[in-house]
Amino acid sequence: MVIEGRGASIRGRLMLREGEKRWILKDKSEEIIPFNDGEDQVRDLLALGVEDKGEEIHLHLKVRDLRRDAKNTSYYVLMDYNPLDGSFLLPDKIRGATDHPWDLALKVELSEKGIKRDVLWGSSMPPTLAGLENPEEIIRGVAPNYDDDELTISLSKALLEKIGAYPSKIYFQVFSVNNRLKRIADSLNYPKPWHNSNFLVGAYPVDFNQTGGN
Repeated sequence: MVIEGRGASIRGRLMLREGEKRWILKDKSEEIIPFNDGEDQVRDLLALGVEDKGEEIHLHLKVRDLRRDAKNTSYYVLMDYNPLDGSFLLPDKIRGATDHPWDLALKVELSEKGIKRDVLWGSSMPPTLAGLENPEEIIRGVAPNYDDDELTISLSKALLEKIGAYPSKIYFQVFSVNNRLKRIADSLNYPKPWHNSNFLVGAYPVDFNQTGGN
């Protein structure tokens, strides 16, 4: 698997071997939108890592302070794998848009009932036509590590393959949200969306088609 693109943490093309984790996105600015509700540091995104692991793809989301008692925060990972399709509007009617359309959105919600997960559809083709009755099954699990302030999202390669997302080049975008207000608190895009008319700028590609050397 080859990682390529531009950004704070990406330089040229990097080889990621099976079982290896690479931090492909790192926050270039410590700036966030503060809501002063006790969860600002929970929404403060630091990095996104990718790991190719057997039958799964693992996404590792590093935050400033992952807390068990958080109940007003969600994390979204937007994935674009079809260059001819996708939505420019953000999922869940969140205020804002992106300059890079997405086909699939992974949502991890920290709520009073614990950690909830969901898969949201941005493609114009219904998931049933892509061979999926329950898109949320793409997420096999979400594992919090409160000591390291990290969430690991495990994705099924087999179900990603069904919808044409694996093996392919997948573009990633990441942001966090205040659940009650439906507003972005932080993102791993730069410039930050609140400096750019609430637009997410840029997406970062991981090419799952490539194996071997550079």
